[in-house]
Amino acid sequence: MSVRSTGVSAAGEFSFDAVLPGDYFLEARPVAPSTGHPLVGWQRISVGNQDLDRVVVEMQPAVEVTGKISVEGKPPSAWPQITLTPAEGLNYLDSPMIDEDGHFSLTSLEPAPYHVTIGQLAPPTFIKSVRFNGHDIDGEIDLASAPSGALDIVISDHASSSISGVVIDSAGPVGSNVTVVAAPRRFFQGRIPMAQTDQSGRFSFQNLPAGDYFLTAMEMGPMPLIAPDLFEKLGTPVTVNEDDSASVELRLTTADDLR
Repeated sequence: MSVRSTGVSAAGEFSFDAVLPGDYFLEARPVAPSTGHPLVGWQRISVGNQDLDRVVVEMQPAVEVTGKISVEGKPPSAWPQITLTPAEGLNYLDSPMIDEDGHFSLTSLEPAPYHVTIGQLAPPTFIKSVRFNGHDIDGEIDLASAPSGALDIVISDHASSSISGVVIDSAGPVGSNVTVVAAPRRFFQGRIPMAQTDQSGRFSFQNLPAGDYFLTAMEMGPMPLIAPDLFEKLGTPVTVNEDDSASVELRLTTADDLR
């Protein structure tokens, strides 16, 4: 359903008419940028077949997130775009301006979970780590537990790990032109590396960032719209450290497997 909004009176009152039964989020945010510490409201409600009266939306101080992008190696020509999207409720986007030293901040955020998206960087630069309040994250942060947060991002141009191996099916090693995907467990890490098998069914990935990957060999070529969780279900997990190499044997994923 489309989002509905209404104004609030001087006494703090609001109303919505002709609301269909269902579950909703009530969200209250400043209409214009405010100075100091703005207040925001965010809560779930459930609407049945009866009118709801005297619903109270508790306003709380908005959350501020500050952060910094640190660079290992040569600085990129442009900073990647950082976007915070609420995991629930209104699907608006918050993207900060990043100064020349890599510092940024976001204010007026709701005390709720957010998805963190980081734009791609031109190879060989990649996202090495993302930490929120000192802890590694996989793409989501929860702003409900703290009035502020720090997002620290490290990018690097030193990708020196490798993964190689062979793709087999019931008859043994497959032939050439089978697509192998090395999907990083942390999807905001950037592009998804792909390789093709040779006549012996072998493949190789060079200059990979260190980290966890799910390797999948598919007989139908690249599939850019494949769901991320499908790689985890069908792929073979492989971990490589910095300046490390790994070898793996993959079983061919068929069209029936994907169905």
